[in-house]
Amino acid sequence: MKRVFFAHSAQTDIEDVRNNSKRLKEMLERLHDDTYKIVAGRQDFQSNFRGDWDIWQKAAWIYQSLANRTYQLPKIVCSHSMNGKRAMCCCR
Repeated sequence: MKRVFFAHSAQTDIEDVRNNSKRLKEMLERLHDDTYKIVAGRQDFQSNFRGDWDIWQKAAWIYQSLANRTYQLPKIVCSHSMNGKRAMCCCR
């Protein structure tokens, strides 16, 4: 399974985030012979933010694989060019 971080603006409607995450997953799985886990920025923020933006940004795109304990860089998809400042920091 491949992890995809879906960066979006904090102002993006929650239903739009859900729908776009679902469409992204379906498209990737249709195009590639693999399974994908889409992690929306808002979802990751709510689960993992602990008061330090810099730590969250780094953790959002470098994670430890439970399968082999190695650090992985996920694929990153940005919703559009007008992402928020913090989402774009995760993408740099």
